[in-house]
Amino acid sequence: MEQKVKNLAVYSAVFVFFLMAAAGWLFGCSPAVCGSRALAGAVVMYAVVQICGRMVIRILLDAIVESQLRKQTDRDRQ
Repeated sequence: MEQKVKNLAVYSAVFVFFLMAAAGWLFGCSPAVCGSRALAGAVVMYAVVQICGRMVIRILLDAIVESQLRKQTDRDRQ
């Protein structure tokens, strides 16, 4: 599951890199400025997707464990 999050983070970072580079180029920035801003945006996007992905996985796993524990305690009461 974490491998899928990593793949999604890489794809998102690459997409944002090219998107920001194209936007900088369209607005007339120099290549160095376009590249540095695009790289910074890609790094931020990678980090955000990694953090959010791990949070979602933890929330889902906690919900699954809680559901299983609730089922187990309901069976024990009967």
